[in-house]
Amino acid sequence: MCVDGWACVKCGVFHYPRKVDAEEVARFISEGARCGNAGDYALAEWWFTRVVWDWPGFVPGHVNLAEATRTRLARSEGLDPAVARRLTARMRAQYEEAVESYERDPHDAYAAPIARACLTLAELAVDDRAPDRARRALATFAALPGTDAESVARAAALHRHLDLRLDLFQAAASAPAPLPRHHAPRARHGGHAEARTAVVQALADLAAHERIAPEHCRPDG
Repeated sequence: MCVDGWACVKCGVFHYPRKVDAEEVARFISEGARCGNAGDYALAEWWFTRVVWDWPGFVPGHVNLAEATRTRLARSEGLDPAVARRLTARMRAQYEEAVESYERDPHDAYAAPIARACLTLAELAVDDRAPDRARRALATFAALPGTDAESVARAAALHRHLDLRLDLFQAAASAPAPLPRHHAPRARHGGHAEARTAVVQALADLAAHERIAPEHCRPDG
């Protein structure tokens, strides 16, 4: 079991991990930071996981674990897509835990890392085409004290993206272009059907975007 707990599979006896004091948690955070600065992000995650296991709801622990995972994602080349999805889900979950803990017991000292968490959660929600989730994260950000100008500008850009539903426009723009009729193969493979479906969806997305933000779809815009 995580940290210092143990369990016997055969007899069913188990022992919960020990709870540690503030000094020990501070050491875990220091070790995690040291590993992260040395480029060992997986080990940094391990140390920060010990923090959130022993002190669930401790904002610095959740934020540091999310940041370590974020850095690992950004600097790891050739990650298996399944691993990348798992790490992204972990990062999102830890940012969410940090925000929820802050909302239960807000401290101004945590406002800056929570601002970063909120903006990251909003960006992830935009990528997932989940506008309601993105707006909730931005609403939490807006209520934070002392946010810096760069973060405010980043939030404003996300609001604009949501208001104009630029995700619809970008999805349409990234769809594969249909082949000219005289070049289109006549094979009955699933790939061609999928391509046609993607084009149809792209046209629907573009039409929806034009209804929401017609000024963004002008030929000269």
